[in-house]
Amino acid sequence: MSEPYDTGADPALLLSGLPEETTRLSASTAGGPADAVSLDRWSAILWDLDGTITDSGGEITQRISKALRIVGWPVPPLYELQRLIGPPLYEGFIEVLGMPPAKARETVEAQRAIAQLQGPGRRSAVYRGVAPLLAELSAEGFPMAVASSKGEHQVHSVLDHFELSHYFLTRTGADEAAGRTRKADVIEEALRRLGGIGVDLSRPVMVGDRVHDLEGAAEHGIPTVIVGWGYHNGEATEHAAARAENTHRLRELLLGPPLALPDALRA
Repeated sequence: MSEPYDTGADPALLLSGLPEETTRLSASTAGGPADAVSLDRWSAILWDLDGTITDSGGEITQRISKALRIVGWPVPPLYELQRLIGPPLYEGFIEVLGMPPAKARETVEAQRAIAQLQGPGRRSAVYRGVAPLLAELSAEGFPMAVASSKGEHQVHSVLDHFELSHYFLTRTGADEAAGRTRKADVIEEALRRLGGIGVDLSRPVMVGDRVHDLEGAAEHGIPTVIVGWGYHNGEATEHAAARAENTHRLRELLLGPPLALPDALRA
């Protein structure tokens, strides 16, 4: 299990460099005055990993195929394998491939063992324009975190491999032993870690490519910006707060004023 606030960099050092208003807790969190924070910018940015930061589709489908062979399950066509990229694998194996829960759990364990042995490979890359955007947002003082359905060890491995870890205060992934299997669970843990080091959680935003990102964030009242790249494959993401077809537009949305959670996603 990971450390409570496992980060890619020292949180104290990162927070010490942020503008004063971004290091204070919101009134709802700390009981302070309502005007203690700046309301014209996002207070925290949560990022999905696969399909949002990294183009890892080829690597993931190759590992899933290998895991399926190990557990004795038929390997489906590529278009079905691609539907498994992004959402929690356990859910995907059940919903997409029709596996019973025990077999799905066995396959997840096989896939993660393969990933741990192989590490990030040549089939993955950071999407063009994303690394410079992360650098700019970090320089502007935005507290950022990764909230991925990938196993937490893999999240760390990928971000370390591409030398991106230092942009994030925390890097949270799925952890079945800790009961963290749904996207909403991963987001909840990422928020807990950020709140634990004093990050203002009054106006967070999620950046992702799949409907699971949107729905998981909505469970916590968080709006989502859906990116135009990744693996959404025509999913119904019309209830996203906004859509960014390229990193230029994503930059505008993240540096601009916060957006509201669409009414259709409000509890």
